[in-house]
Amino acid sequence: MSDIAGLVPSGDNVRVVEVLYSISLLSLVPLLAAALASWLLRHRSAGERALIWRSAVIVLLVVIGGELLPFQMRAWIIPQELASPFIAFGRAQLAILEHVAPVAGDGTLAAWILTVWVAGALTVTVPTIGGLLQLRRMARVAAPADDPRLVALMATERRTFGFSQHVRLLVSDQAAVPMTWGALRPVVLLPRAALNWPTEHLRAVLLHELHHVRSTDAFFALAARVVCILHWFNPLAWWVGRQLVVESELACDDRVLAAGVRRSDYAELLARAGRNDSLALGARALASGRRAGVRDRIRAIVDTQRTVRLPSRTATASAAMTTLLLSVSVSIVQLAPTRDVLTTLMQDDRWEARAYAVVRLAERADSVEVARAAARTDPSPRVRAWARYALAQLPAPADLFTPPPKL
Repeated sequence: MSDIAGLVPSGDNVRVVEVLYSISLLSLVPLLAAALASWLLRHRSAGERALIWRSAVIVLLVVIGGELLPFQMRAWIIPQELASPFIAFGRAQLAILEHVAPVAGDGTLAAWILTVWVAGALTVTVPTIGGLLQLRRMARVAAPADDPRLVALMATERRTFGFSQHVRLLVSDQAAVPMTWGALRPVVLLPRAALNWPTEHLRAVLLHELHHVRSTDAFFALAARVVCILHWFNPLAWWVGRQLVVESELACDDRVLAAGVRRSDYAELLARAGRNDSLALGARALASGRRAGVRDRIRAIVDTQRTVRLPSRTATASAAMTTLLLSVSVSIVQLAPTRDVLTTLMQDDRWEARAYAVVRLAERADSVEVARAAARTDPSPRVRAWARYALAQLPAPADLFTPPPKL
């Protein structure tokens, strides 16, 4: 066997693409779980459904970080219909390690896939950064809200919420509707016209925006945007981000109604809200108070049959526990083809395919004999060498392609 000193750059590309594919499959777990839970709780409060989408966002981020953990458990659950990319990437890595051109251009295909993924991620990242900069510029040119009536209302509602976190209250001619952003330094920006609004309207607006702050919606909006950057190719990831925004807005509306604001007054306030077309796409994704979805919100507000209440402590604790359990589960899992797929692969004419299968089979207690047989009888010396190496490593290392010594 040739000297295998480590992965060459193209081998790194193949490994990254394999990880991206594994992440995509693992991401289906929180996505489908969130969709099911949201449907089951469709008649419950918006705040409880918002907790579901928050959990999904956190778990999706953990799925990505989990691939960096040194300890992972193999899950032999990938059927033939989904196993082909794993096999192709495995073949390519073995060929590269052996200093042999990957069969059927697997390495080149992986490089193209990685290039497309990076290009897509940058396409979403650039407007996101631009949106953050636009929000910062708006805050920089805005004036502090020093109107006595507004300051008194703000102080009253802060006491109502019972939190001491500093919140910058600003007014600006550039804002058409009230907005909130900032995960660490929250900002509430009001249009200058708000200074002339009736006191009840101002109170409703401040209740809504302060609930965004208390619920740390800005942090989860940013986290959802990161998920969309990393999973830009997955429409379900964008759907989760959208559902998080919708339910978070409805949850803040519920907070306003729970404080005693009349439904008709609040619906009228929303109906009169100006269209906020001045924000760029990235800023709209990160700031609450967007115009999108106002009609649905008004319908929800005037619907007297809809459940209007804040999430209970039990619901919040349950969501936190579910998030923790799902995060731990998906972060330590490494997907692999089923035993049937691997044993069938041992009949493949390509030595790379058989070598990939034999190394994986050596990790399974019920398939070690298949690897031992390959070490003795496989027609390819490369496959026999990889089989001997895999058997010598029992229990096998977490990284399949830790290169063996020179044979």
